[in-house]
Amino acid sequence: MSSRPKIVLFGTPEFASLCFGALIDSDLYEIPLIVTQPDRAVGRGLEVSFSAVKNLALEKKIPLQQPSSLKGIKESSQKFIESLKSLSPIDLLIVIAYGKIIPKTILDIPTICALNIHGSILPRWRGAAPIHRALAAGDTRTGVGIMQLEEGLDTGPIFAESISEIYPKDDFLSLHNRLAEQGKNLLLETLPKILQDSLRPVAQITEGITYADKWDKSDLEINWGEPLEITINQIRASSPFPGARAKLNGNLVKIFNVSRHTAKSSTSPSGTIVEIVETGAIVQLNGEERILIAELQLSGKKRLPVTEIARGRGIKVGDRFESNF
Repeated sequence: MSSRPKIVLFGTPEFASLCFGALIDSDLYEIPLIVTQPDRAVGRGLEVSFSAVKNLALEKKIPLQQPSSLKGIKESSQKFIESLKSLSPIDLLIVIAYGKIIPKTILDIPTICALNIHGSILPRWRGAAPIHRALAAGDTRTGVGIMQLEEGLDTGPIFAESISEIYPKDDFLSLHNRLAEQGKNLLLETLPKILQDSLRPVAQITEGITYADKWDKSDLEINWGEPLEITINQIRASSPFPGARAKLNGNLVKIFNVSRHTAKSSTSPSGTIVEIVETGAIVQLNGEERILIAELQLSGKKRLPVTEIARGRGIKVGDRFESNF
């Protein structure tokens, strides 16, 4: 091993960027390459967007690669793997929310191992969207773990974990930021022990395995016939972006900042605004269940308090949120 361990980083979103930035700023490690997903065209204008990790690489002036594929017989894949091998000896790969499965041909390149920082306490919520799924399921605790990468989906043994409570007011952003900070601290604390071979990983337990499928468009669409807790947790998991959604008066709206409202039952259909109060709109769910919506984003408008939208006659009592998309 050289005086500074050589580490190649694979990652894409802000979670990865925060951890990688702390690693780079420590100046304890040689980072010869950062790997992130190809640029994407996003939004109505299909503007090209750089990942948070690409922006970090550009800021820190670290060589960057964005392979379209990591496996198979494609010439581009083979060229990437050969370029990675040319950096040998590489001590570690560190992978955080990269977005693609890392094949064995790449996992075998580092002299020590490939590590992954994952946003759950494994084996609960293996897979792509552990933070979203923990919130949507109403979990009361989660955390981050550092594991050794294997070919399986988040099946590798665990080096270290850090637990975090999930609070009733948490949404995706607040929980994401807290876990990213924990992941950064855990990585900085654990990495020297792994490199010195003074910390060995422990196999995951085989009970309680769940899978966190990607949080996609269908997960954003509110079904007003669902129980209150499911609806609240779905909105928390989708906030503040891209935002849980429904139709109101035929137009798409996004819904934020919701809570339980205790009141008498109503004969109004599910999704109906039955009252507008100082703190928001009270919407009827099934039976005696009601939800208080504090903020909305009407189509083409800014996110605003419901009371402000009501004053502008954007919504009124009797309007009904619908689930059909």
